[in-house]
Amino acid sequence: MTLNKEQILAQKLKLLKVEVPEWGGDVFVRELSAKEQDEIAEVVRKGQTLSNAKLAAMVLCDENGIPLFTDKDIPQLEQVSGNVLGKVLTASAKLSGADENTIQELQKN
Repeated sequence: MTLNKEQILAQKLKLLKVEVPEWGGDVFVRELSAKEQDEIAEVVRKGQTLSNAKLAAMVLCDENGIPLFTDKDIPQLEQVSGNVLGKVLTASAKLSGADENTIQELQKN
């Protein structure tokens, strides 16, 4: 079946439920949009870094894909466990189609 423009634009970002026993429950993460992937690539191209808290704010969402956090919440997210955020970010990276090297780098950090 050949898709038309409306069908392509109607596609929703994939969601994944991630068990986070350290937080006492589950969270949802979503895959990155094309725009977000471009923004991250631009940051990397410039030799800059993007904090785990910023990335987490981008991908943590409710079961409908609505973001849980805004940029205003990043300072608070910076205070949570880096190991736990790493687990959440690894799940999102897999969902977003990151290659194995990228996922290993996320797990190291």
